[in-house]
Amino acid sequence: MALRQHLHLQCNTAAGGKFWIAQIHDDPPRVTVNWGPTRSQGQTKSYDVNSMSEAFTFVSKKKKEKLAKGYYEVASSPPREPVQPTPRKQTDKTIMKDLMSGADTKDWFF
Repeated sequence: MALRQHLHLQCNTAAGGKFWIAQIHDDPPRVTVNWGPTRSQGQTKSYDVNSMSEAFTFVSKKKKEKLAKGYYEVASSPPREPVQPTPRKQTDKTIMKDLMSGADTKDWFF
């Protein structure tokens, strides 16, 4: 089963964001969708379709729905391994700067 097309959408939320990824495969025609919170593996579901045309129509319709909900396109090529963010190192200088700016203290790392 060869990968024919890949679509990666993301949406920013207060909880950190979420993703929606669709992959169209041929022989047999199939659409695999992966979705969930940005920093997780998410859930995966495969849809068997009758033709490549039906697969492209399915993904196009879902993309339109997701864009209307605030998602934006991140990539149109096969995905890479997710990169985990590195926490910001707190120093006396950054702690004072955070205090002066009124930043939330729960994010401090000591």
